[in-house]
Amino acid sequence: NAVADGVTEDLVCSLERPGDADDLTAVERCAIDYADRFATDHLSIDDATYAALRAHFTEPEVVELGMTVAFFVGFGRLAATLDMTEELPAAFRDYSRPLTPWGEESIVVR
Repeated sequence: NAVADGVTEDLVCSLERPGDADDLTAVERCAIDYADRFATDHLSIDDATYAALRAHFTEPEVVELGMTVAFFVGFGRLAATLDMTEELPAAFRDYSRPLTPWGEESIVVR
């Protein structure tokens, strides 16, 4: 599991503004930029975006990254439409504000 592998809430929250995070590699920044564009403005992904990815990833890795991002973005949107929030803390069931992992309440179950 991710927590056992060292993923912390602070690490997740640092992804709110990856440009400000000082502990990300160039490869991570490139992948995060692609994933962010895919989720929020997929039409901004152009030849330059793919050229940047190919500087760090092989063609099969670029395809795998794209498929993984597509799966998670799609599943997240499906979950949102199905209102799958009953297991989440109360703050994450409040649709009057954006749902982000860097909100006030922890989402990690210990």
